[in-house]
Amino acid sequence: MTLTLKPRDLSFWDESTNAWRYEAGEFEAFIGSSLADLRLNQRFVYQ
Repeated sequence: MTLTLKPRDLSFWDESTNAWRYEAGEFEAFIGSSLADLRLNQRFVYQ
């Protein structure tokens, strides 16, 4: 499985600037049918 992420996919609303922003860093994605049934997880770095 391949996921292509754009900066907006990892963005959050910054109330101090009143705009969307993202921060680079290490993240972990979890894939499953529910929280109780996680079948895949992968760490990744987004710059």
